[in-house]
Amino acid sequence: MALLLAMATLADRVGTAARSKLAVLSIDHRLREESAREVELVASTARALGVGSCVCERVEVKHDANVLAAARDARYSAAVRLAQRLEIRTLVVAHQAEDRAESLLLALERGDGLESLARLRPRRVMHDWGEVSIARPLLDISRADLRTFLNECNVDWIEDPSNAFHARGAMRGEPAVALLVERLARGIGTLADEALDCLQWREQRVAEILGRDKTSCSREDFDKLPLSFRCHLIAQLVRSGGGEMSRSMIEIAASSDSRAPRRYGCSNGMQLTIDARGVRIVRSEFTAPIDIRP
Repeated sequence: MALLLAMATLADRVGTAARSKLAVLSIDHRLREESAREVELVASTARALGVGSCVCERVEVKHDANVLAAARDARYSAAVRLAQRLEIRTLVVAHQAEDRAESLLLALERGDGLESLARLRPRRVMHDWGEVSIARPLLDISRADLRTFLNECNVDWIEDPSNAFHARGAMRGEPAVALLVERLARGIGTLADEALDCLQWREQRVAEILGRDKTSCSREDFDKLPLSFRCHLIAQLVRSGGGEMSRSMIEIAASSDSRAPRRYGCSNGMQLTIDARGVRIVRSEFTAPIDIRP
């Protein structure tokens, strides 16, 4: 709700007709009985603010082991479809400071790398979404400040009770951890910005090594890279070939110093080969993912 008000206010500053160019998507995941009423609250507020287009959509969520992740995927899929239909180039989402701090703590628990510091970026072009960008203008604003803003505007908001049933909810329910998250949220911005700079430099270096075809590189260039860069290069190679490889297998392949040929099976019939000449992704003669290491 805070994001909706902020965007409407920003549109007014840009020009009187700017609100008519905004579009609001309100998603009903149908996971709780009251969700339909909550969706309508957002829609009615958007209409009252004069937003040009407001779409309420119900999505199907698979009730598997990770319902919230499935809901997130369904939500983004709906948003991308709407953006493409309305020719919108930027999706604006309401992640705020504590969201980024919580994401960092969860990533550290999983053993993630540098990407965990820059996962929630202020702006990012999503190439898998047809070049639609995702923007997070509230990343430097705390949850408490957003609630204060809504109170001052005399606008009601909804606390999603499903937050209490996953890892983030556990953080918020434990006072000591919640205080840690709050403190991290205040200072994580600079660290995240520096991590993003490093990741962009890594992206550029790997792109230079792979060149135009993006399917191979020399062994000399590969050996000069630090391990994390090797992992990223392999992931890019596999992705360019239309395949997939697990993170653990990527790390095994990247760690090998052997000059003897090693072949790693990927999904979709692709095969990663590393030998004395170079690293390349090719169509495999095998029908199932394999790892041949002499």
